[in-house]
Amino acid sequence: MGNSYSSTDYISGSDRIDSTTNKWNIVTTDKKNNSDLDFSDFLNLMIVQLKNQDFMNPVDDSEYMTQMTQFASMQAMNELASYSKTNYAMSMVGKEVTASRYTVSGNLDTTTGIVEKVSLVNNEYVLYVGGKTYSLDQVMQVSEPKAEGVCAVDPSDLNVEYDNLTSNSFGIHWELPTEDEGLYKDLTYEVYYSKEGPFNTVEEIKEKGQVFGGKFKNVTSNDALKTTLTGLDSNTTYYVNVVVTDGKGNQAAYKPAVVKTKIS
Repeated sequence: MGNSYSSTDYISGSDRIDSTTNKWNIVTTDKKNNSDLDFSDFLNLMIVQLKNQDFMNPVDDSEYMTQMTQFASMQAMNELASYSKTNYAMSMVGKEVTASRYTVSGNLDTTTGIVEKVSLVNNEYVLYVGGKTYSLDQVMQVSEPKAEGVCAVDPSDLNVEYDNLTSNSFGIHWELPTEDEGLYKDLTYEVYYSKEGPFNTVEEIKEKGQVFGGKFKNVTSNDALKTTLTGLDSNTTYYVNVVVTDGKGNQAAYKPAVVKTKIS
């Protein structure tokens, strides 16, 4: 007779079947070890040890007291660690997290979103993010959620730099506004220029500035964040802004560059 397994030991509750391929999209979870000893287990072991000791050479009572004290201290530390874990898990509610888990096919299933709730299931904490469930050890990143409409990055302290100045052109370059790969891979950039300025808000820049070139997308290196403005008037002051857009469409602006072309 083969072994009998409970599907709940191995398949998460958020699994779905694909109606087109008739295949399950499941995520495996490890079955936890529930064999931790408590104080009653220790007492039972001690009683067995007393029953089976050599009465010609009995164990010293002080040794048992030392063992009981050590075990009580260890149990207290375990309880303290459990309380700390509980407080940590509950503090996750309302936080923005990135969590990952592997599917049966070996693909990495990653979700970024707000922790909607935390539940205690089979003595383990489960986080609900974007309609999916994750364990605490599957959380890769935790952050305070941004207010609605606020860009995920703040480049307001970063300058737009210029070089290769001529009478009708100059180059500009700027830095990635974050080192967080989870953020910068979703950012896009637009370059605006104007003979008026300087403008410090996105609204002013888009209303009074003129877009130069196309959007910069999927940029993961500072070396790619550069362009050359051409067709400019000589001996003229230009104000150049860069507007960054995050994955949710929220925008923010870099510090503007003030550049005066050379006399022709």
